[in-house]
Amino acid sequence: MDFGKGELVGTGPFKFVELELDNLLRLERFDGFFRDGLPYLDGINGFAIPDAATRVAAFRTGQIDAFPIFSTPTKRDADQLKAELGDDVVFSIVPAPGYRGFQFNVSRLPFGPQDDPRARKLRWAVQLALDRNEFNTLAFDGLGHLSTPYFIGWDWIYTEKEWLENFPGLDSTPEVKQKHLAEAQAIMQAEGFGPDNMLKTEYVCNYVQRECEVLKDQLKRIYIDLDVLVMDFPSLAVRRGNGDYFLIAVSKGMPFPDPDAFNISFFFSQEEGGSLYTGLPNPKWRELFEQQVGLSSQEDRAPFLREMAKIFYEEAAWIGVIRPGVLQGHRGNWRGYVPPPMHASNYTLESTWLAR
Repeated sequence: MDFGKGELVGTGPFKFVELELDNLLRLERFDGFFRDGLPYLDGINGFAIPDAATRVAAFRTGQIDAFPIFSTPTKRDADQLKAELGDDVVFSIVPAPGYRGFQFNVSRLPFGPQDDPRARKLRWAVQLALDRNEFNTLAFDGLGHLSTPYFIGWDWIYTEKEWLENFPGLDSTPEVKQKHLAEAQAIMQAEGFGPDNMLKTEYVCNYVQRECEVLKDQLKRIYIDLDVLVMDFPSLAVRRGNGDYFLIAVSKGMPFPDPDAFNISFFFSQEEGGSLYTGLPNPKWRELFEQQVGLSSQEDRAPFLREMAKIFYEEAAWIGVIRPGVLQGHRGNWRGYVPPPMHASNYTLESTWLAR
């Protein structure tokens, strides 16, 4: 379709009447909507408010009625608004599936070459040792979810219980984590590292400072001394493109709600349009991918995806930690509104009506 000729889909509940980039958006109801009697709302106005404190103030004073995904307040601000406004405000946690954590440079020592037995042991020690629950509490206000090879909410691949049972390192309950931490320390000691001989390496990070420092603190427990370099994203992208890193922060949101969003967008090599910046997908993983990609039913795909998840996890070239949850806040007088089940889902407001 040619937008310039006025060719539009034309089936939505609202139509554009005004748009100023980085300023405002105005929508009016579309009376030709295919659902009789809808939309209920006469229109929607959207405003670009870059400053987080200003967004919160605008919501508090009734100038805006909702926070869009990824422009949501912090948990602290949300708790304060809830305390002030009570039932007049609702904050739902919307998971943001994807893969978030850090990648090793598997093309260079000490975490490469990719299939080098010693490098694999070092990467596996890190996989075992991480306390994901501590990450979630300290860096994500406890709102996040485990960054597993496929979205932890897809029970048809693995339930949350099955992820914890089948993937050593994910379970952060104290007794289990203590066991895995001891295993990781033993691996590092067998490779010649210890309290008096730390493995010194570098972490290129563009996350909030707290997240970077939590990783630094946790890896000290297995005798890895991280030099954390926090930089803006363009600078990080240059380092990543040049392969100039040992560990590097990587976070990718799921572009569409299917396991192949992970396979194609994340786990393919960078040359193939994926997000593995050094190394290649494991040949066995790739073989399984090719077998499942043409299957349509979850029942048929699940056995392949379960094995692919294990291969990717044990490779430990890209270690997932925590994906965020976002607080999607709106007025308590909205009726018929259901927040999206995840950030990559489309959602509309045609059925939302307003109570007094």
